[in-house]
Amino acid sequence: MNKLFKSQILFALHPSIWVWICVLFPSLGWAQLTGTYTVGGSSTPDYATIQAAITALNSSGVGLGGVTFNVAAGHTETGANILITATGTSGSPIVFQKSGVGVNPKIRASAGSGASDGIIEVQGGDFITFDGIDLVDSSSNITNTSKMEAGYSFVPSSSTNGCQYNTVKNCTITLSSTNTGSPYTSGINFFRGTIASYISPSNATVLAGTNSFNRITNNLIIGCRTSINVVGSSSVLYYDRGNWIGTSISTGNVVSNWGQGSISNYGIYVLYQDTVRIIGNAITSPNTITTATMYGILLSSSAKNCVIDSNTVSGTSSSSFYAIHLSTVNTNTMFRSNHVNLTSSNGAYLRAYYLSTVHTSTVIKHNTCDLSSSGNENYGLFWSGGTNSSECSNNNFIVR
Repeated sequence: MNKLFKSQILFALHPSIWVWICVLFPSLGWAQLTGTYTVGGSSTPDYATIQAAITALNSSGVGLGGVTFNVAAGHTETGANILITATGTSGSPIVFQKSGVGVNPKIRASAGSGASDGIIEVQGGDFITFDGIDLVDSSSNITNTSKMEAGYSFVPSSSTNGCQYNTVKNCTITLSSTNTGSPYTSGINFFRGTIASYISPSNATVLAGTNSFNRITNNLIIGCRTSINVVGSSSVLYYDRGNWIGTSISTGNVVSNWGQGSISNYGIYVLYQDTVRIIGNAITSPNTITTATMYGILLSSSAKNCVIDSNTVSGTSSSSFYAIHLSTVNTNTMFRSNHVNLTSSNGAYLRAYYLSTVHTSTVIKHNTCDLSSSGNENYGLFWSGGTNSSECSNNNFIVR
């Protein structure tokens, strides 16, 4: 009997040998991904596409030290609902980043299949960074079903496992504001829902189930109805914590050509947050054909230590416009050095800073506005419900 045949019999009779081999020699089994891998480009890459790299990542997981995917400048591919189920850690992060000189790599959306389609979706993942990876909905996606509802979308995998310590930076996300199938067509979406539904929220039951400590910086977001959407659990015990939309004047995001239709539109929409920062963002060029109310920045139902700093909201609007609107925000809100410059094209009302039910220790300092509308009830600052130890000083409001 030859040796090959004898070994075949041995493994057939003793399948547990495979288990011991994997235990004693794990490098011979399914190795986790570590180190640096190349994606796309003219030479022979480790992975031909970002989607292929994600498939391998989901299958193998992340090893000690983490994994970086260097995506070649100028690389393009097509895909949608590209799902990441893997997760990183502080010591083993996951990074997808542009590599080389040239335009950002780009994923162009293939056709969607429903009302919750994202180009890249992260489910319960932590410590994942996308740096310089552009996303664009395809012009061939012409129905609400085929159009994308999100560019980057981060949702929990369960009520106990949210998305935390993730970063989206230096990306351009271009979607279709004519998608009327969902009110939450978002360039970047952190939502307390599920992969199956970007509309119906569900609540975290522990802090680990929140989408917290994430960073959104230096992105250009074009053609969305809600350009940046950050929505946490409605239970104050499990609000999202520590999310930053822009981290300084030089790292804020730019929102352009946004809004559409008869449903309210938002440049930045933030709900159910604790210790959120909205810093250095420019909300510009609202779509002038919409009939719906426009909100440059809306922060609502949030707890404490919120900062809205050095943002700019500008443009010409054909509908009612709230540049920065805070509603039901509680303790220690800092609201400073923001700038609003709005013109109404048809006499619709304009509100630069609108604060309702904003409570203890609110500080409003060094903000400016210049509003031009023939309509009535235009406000530089409207503030109701403020109580105890609040301050309003050194602001400059022009309404004409």
